[in-house]
Amino acid sequence: MLVYVDTSAMAKRFADEAESDALDEHLAALIARGDTVISSVLLDVELTRIARRERLDPATVEAVLSDVGLVGIFPEVLEAAKDIEFHLKALDSIHLGTALILQDEAEGDEAVEQVITYDDQMARVAEKLGFEVVSPGRP
Repeated sequence: MLVYVDTSAMAKRFADEAESDALDEHLAALIARGDTVISSVLLDVELTRIARRERLDPATVEAVLSDVGLVGIFPEVLEAAKDIEFHLKALDSIHLGTALILQDEAEGDEAVEQVITYDDQMARVAEKLGFEVVSPGRP
């Protein structure tokens, strides 16, 4: 199974927040069972910007992304992002557009089934689009 992770989730790996340990455990369990964690290359840009703002070592971003496969922002992704009918911020629509393209073009274990996010609006839209939404550590 492919699991899509967004920036609101992966940014928790920089900080010691209430959900950080639960997220780490969830990601480790996914990888241990052979699932693939993916995201848009947008994740790399967003995490790098956070790291710079927080004055973190750039190697921190590399470590956080070490188990995440990154997918390019292709024209099909942008079209899928524009076609989402629900209210969503632009960068979040690119994340979900990427997940939608990977869901549409894949089958079985290669299809995106789960989205990990802590952004409430993105979670609502992802659910409306048919994804299982997970926010480890949240009730």
